[in-house]
Amino acid sequence: MSELNLFGYEGSTYTRMARLALALKDVAYDFIEVAAWDGTEKLPEHIGMHPFLKVPVLQHGDFQLFETAAITQYLDETFDGPPLQPSVVKERTRMRQLIGIHDNYVQPSWVRVLASQILFNPLYGESTDEDLVAMTWPEAERGADALEPLLAERAMIAPDLADIQLAPTALYFSELDRGVEIINSHSALSDWWRWLQSIAAVREIVHPTNWESVSN
Repeated sequence: MSELNLFGYEGSTYTRMARLALALKDVAYDFIEVAAWDGTEKLPEHIGMHPFLKVPVLQHGDFQLFETAAITQYLDETFDGPPLQPSVVKERTRMRQLIGIHDNYVQPSWVRVLASQILFNPLYGESTDEDLVAMTWPEAERGADALEPLLAERAMIAPDLADIQLAPTALYFSELDRGVEIINSHSALSDWWRWLQSIAAVREIVHPTNWESVSN
């Protein structure tokens, strides 16, 4: 292993957040996969690295860190490269607000329920809980409603930690037919998503899923 190592697995939204921060900072590291693409079959060596067996985990020399928001902040403040946090206090606190909205409201509905039920369950031969899905769509739309005014006021010049946090979640949501409809019905959200996808590092790390490939 190198001096800087990231432990995770390819299909994890939170692993992709950390990888995107590393890509935007142009930091060299080793990526060590501790599970299959979808998080199943975790390797025994991952046990003990995280008390809840989650990913990612960052190891920098003898310093080990988990929790994605902490990892991306550490990467930004430790390594050279484009800053990932605004210097203006109001902009920085808006960034933190977006991260909080994502973690507490958007990711749980967009990915933990909808993407998991509609996209991931078929990978395991499991049925989709249609009642749960139906109950979750209004919450998913409320998440988009909450993001809309905050994204509308952003300059969209360079990605920051909020963009990093939102991008992998938005990808899975955009792979749902109704998710696309919700994104497109929010002009600032859809403009933000197009802008983010125009960035090479985002396209490299947060790329569309080949569901046929991962299901085999």
